[in-house]
Amino acid sequence: MAMVQPKSQKLRLFITHLGLLIFIAAIMFPLLMVIAISLREGNFATEA
Repeated sequence: MAMVQPKSQKLRLFITHLGLLIFIAAIMFPLLMVIAISLREGNFATEA
């Protein structure tokens, strides 16, 4: 984007990117936690 843009549009673009990153992190974090737990030693479901 070589055009000169007003500051409000740059701020809106920054907030949009930040929101997308937070959204992706909110999806990935539980997924990575499940993967990390499943790779640990021991089976917690069958222990009594």
